Amino acid sequence: MTDYSGMMHKFICDVIDRCGPRPSCSDAEKKAGRMYADAIRNCCDEVRTESFECHPHAFVGFIPFLVPLYFLALVFYWRAPLASVVFMAVLAASFFFEFIRYRRFLDPLFPKRSGENVYGVIRPSGQAKRRIIFAGHLDSAYEFNIWLLFKSAGVALCVLSIALSMVFFAACAGKVIAGNRPEWFFDLCGRIALFGFPLFTLNLVFHTYKPVPGAGDNLSACAVTVGMAKTLAGARKGGGFFPRNTEVVLMGTSSEEAGLRGALAYCEAHMAEMKSLPTLFVSLESFHDENELKIVRGGMTPYVKHPKDVVDDFVKAGKDMGLNIPVVVIPFGAADCAEFQRRGIPSVGVIGIPTKKLPPYYHTRYDTPEVVSPAALQRAMELSLRFLELREGKG
Repeated sequence: MTDYSGMMHKFICDVIDRCGPRPSCSDAEKKAGRMYADAIRNCCDEVRTESFECHPHAFVGFIPFLVPLYFLALVFYWRAPLASVVFMAVLAASFFFEFIRYRRFLDPLFPKRSGENVYGVIRPSGQAKRRIIFAGHLDSAYEFNIWLLFKSAGVALCVLSIALSMVFFAACAGKVIAGNRPEWFFDLCGRIALFGFPLFTLNLVFHTYKPVPGAGDNLSACAVTVGMAKTLAGARKGGGFFPRNTEVVLMGTSSEEAGLRGALAYCEAHMAEMKSLPTLFVSLESFHDENELKIVRGGMTPYVKHPKDVVDDFVKAGKDMGLNIPVVVIPFGAADCAEFQRRGIPSVGVIGIPTKKLPPYYHTRYDTPEVVSPAALQRAMELSLRFLELREGKG
């Protein structure tokens, strides 16, 4: 197989040089989408750009507003606990639906913007019996201050602050239900919440509105699909594996970092099409290190479980390459495959980033081309193409 590692890495460098960081729905993200379209245009039967509207700042923009809700609940805890219950219920619902379930719970409260999904279609040599979408995302995240400053400990601080707020919510509700009996217990709960308030205030500065370069997360995956496009184009002209009955879609989605909104828009626009021709979706994510490849079989936020046969085929594709690729569940956060899966489209994720500890470049200014291994790009490309060949062989 042709080595496109240098070309793929250069694509990452070129996009960052010309577009810079790319917040969801920004002009920079759209410019990156045009570069992506140009990179795959000569390899695909058609390339499309589809616009949609969303509220990209809602997904993380609501987090600082949780702090005044917590503060108001503290203020009323001893004198009007029912008011505290209301404030904490709003806090808990906002966090659960917007951040855990990736729902558009608070989106209407934030400005509306337009994003663009860009994708190329490669038609099979024979009749299409299935479709496989391989996708990365074009946007880059806003920098997460807590993770930049505290590194892996920042994750623990975030989890602790969430746990503190949920315990306080339970105390508020219990105080109302039990009539403040025993009084000493609920007074102790209030004092714990009060002394824990400085920890919760970290949410005021959880993130900045300064986007990161996003070389690995997730231009690396977009680059991999560019390599796939060139490989398949070469195979169609000069021999080698080319799908006979599988339509291949190579995609750069918008607004993944805004709560998977680009994936959501594509699903809403193409659900009938994906149902009429059996479709499988593959999220490609963060190929920093060729030794950190993993197959994602599910996630906790939101909770999804990907089909075992699809996961197994990726594992087999790795074995065919002499690799024993581990299968993991993502404990927090999500990729576009989660949105497709919960809408009934079989999906799976492939990542190339450590999951046992937080790498220093994840959602920080250090996610530059220097931390993306060209070998990781080549390996991810070859793995994806081998998976495509296995699925094609299923008839």
